[in-house]
Amino acid sequence: MNMDTNGYKYIKFINYKSLALWDVKRYTDGNISFKNSVKLREILHFHKIPVSKEEMLVNNWQIISKINFSGNLFLRGVNETKTFKGNLYKVEGDMLIYSKINARHGCIYYHSKDSIPFGVSSEYPAYKIDSTKVLGEYLVMVLRSDFFKTILNKKITGISKARLKPDEFLDTEIPLLTLSQQEVLVSAYKKKIKEAEDLMLKTEQTEQDINSYLLDVLDIDKGNEGDEEMLSSTYKYMRFVHRKNISRWDVYNEKSIVKSRLYKNTKLLNVVIDKPQYGAPYSSQVFDGKMRYIRITDINEDGSLNEEKVSAKGYSAHYLLKENDFLIARSGNTVGKTFLYKNKFGKAIFAGYLIRFKLDETKVIPEYLLAYTKCSLYKEWIKGNMRVSAQPNINSQQYLESPIILPPLGVQKNIVEYISKQKDEINNLQRRAQIMSTNAIKEFENEIFG
Repeated sequence: MNMDTNGYKYIKFINYKSLALWDVKRYTDGNISFKNSVKLREILHFHKIPVSKEEMLVNNWQIISKINFSGNLFLRGVNETKTFKGNLYKVEGDMLIYSKINARHGCIYYHSKDSIPFGVSSEYPAYKIDSTKVLGEYLVMVLRSDFFKTILNKKITGISKARLKPDEFLDTEIPLLTLSQQEVLVSAYKKKIKEAEDLMLKTEQTEQDINSYLLDVLDIDKGNEGDEEMLSSTYKYMRFVHRKNISRWDVYNEKSIVKSRLYKNTKLLNVVIDKPQYGAPYSSQVFDGKMRYIRITDINEDGSLNEEKVSAKGYSAHYLLKENDFLIARSGNTVGKTFLYKNKFGKAIFAGYLIRFKLDETKVIPEYLLAYTKCSLYKEWIKGNMRVSAQPNINSQQYLESPIILPPLGVQKNIVEYISKQKDEINNLQRRAQIMSTNAIKEFENEIFG
């Protein structure tokens, strides 16, 4: 008997046979039935094989750390197995696992055939795939699609940490093409992703070319670096440094073995005006568009800022950034990261773990200094000079003593123009790679759901 549902604007009718649970959210959106479909329980077989820490250690198998929102697997170090507490289960090749907490965000992973086993806790249910019906690559792409993220989000239960239970997961219905159709779609997707990856490799090569260009144009003389390395390797507990490279008598020498044979070798302090200044203490606020608080984590290597913003409230004008203010990170894993502030970024102050230097633009073009401090020459100096206590750090006085190669302004201008063109090429390659990756996913999903 069919019920007439016409005329009911605020009521949705569900067939009784389709009801599994009595909550509302899983039935409020459109039809999720497909022309050719199966439930996951018809193609996945629960695989819960206990594995001991001893077996894990003998085989050098690692334990899962996480699956990120992009579906990538991260494993813990082998040594962490010794201290792991709790039961472990073995994941082998051609298996699928998901995060109970974050499956709805795409944290689903396929472990391909012949891959090295790893261990998981009960938070990651594991399933053997029926390869006579479905390809693992096809299955994980379907389940990680935006369409299925919405479906899985409706299946979670719990209050404090909502989880996707195995029965709910296995009751999910997916579209199932023939194996040959699956192979065609997966192959087309992989081809486009490979092209995107090749473009990203070109960006890495272009970055390396920029570094090589700087070393070449600055005419670097490495002096007696080889002699120092030979002596240091001979004497295990001693490091040898030529007297000409020493300007301070502590153990944190500049390691300034690189010199230009063509241009002026100087120090940062000779291109800086006014005293260096540390930033303002952190104060987390929702961004209101009036004043930005720039943190180390907001700064990208390409010189841009993250879109996520934090407001600065109750600030002192003392911290207000001005055009071409030069910032360097002074502590933590980002020590040595540099940033050039521009007015286009909007009104802002800077965080306490950054140091501001005001540059003498009659001597140095700010963009040249930015490029120089991002090349291998300066990074080597950072590596050799940071003090390691609770966390790596370099103070403002050390930075002032850091070695800088300073060509005439005309040469600096040429260097900046060349690097700017290379950076434009990198940005273009990255955009093309992103578009190609996005289109690959869209084309796959259109074939399935379109």
